[in-house]
Amino acid sequence: MKGIKVAYFNQCDKKRCSGWRMIKLGIAQQVKTFQMKNSIILSPFTNHVISKQDLPIFDRWGIVGVDASWKQIDQRMIKTIFSSGHPRILPFLVAANPVNYGRPTKLNTAEAISAALYIMGRKDLAEELMTPYNYGEEFFRINEERLEAYAAAEDSDSVIDAQMELFRKMEERA
Repeated sequence: MKGIKVAYFNQCDKKRCSGWRMIKLGIAQQVKTFQMKNSIILSPFTNHVISKQDLPIFDRWGIVGVDASWKQIDQRMIKTIFSSGHPRILPFLVAANPVNYGRPTKLNTAEAISAALYIMGRKDLAEELMTPYNYGEEFFRINEERLEAYAAAEDSDSVIDAQMELFRKMEERA
């Protein structure tokens, strides 16, 4: 798929790795650090939340999912990776992958890229990306309310507001 990239660092079991599978299936292009320039780079090391305002960046430069263990990446690597592009963090979502099912914020690379695409307004691409994964439909099912709220938001601040409103509703239900 045009614009979808994975920076694969070979730090996981390839048999269970969604990023590696995306590359092997031709869904994503494998990129090196220097090839991430100007792209949206999904990162837990930023405060800038993905939003529909990022769609022009995606359309021109693409999006990169960094497939690595965040515990194993050192600070120099973090600085190198995220200084060349547009780092974005995802709002609160829940994993549906078999390794982390039901765990908040523990998305794999395919789920993360798919969620970012959905939030930017490319629901069609998000769903297409998740087609090869048997948990793809489940990911959208368990995150439907959140993804719809985030996709309706106009900018990063509005995505954060939507997230806070969803947290408030969860507290009321509990």
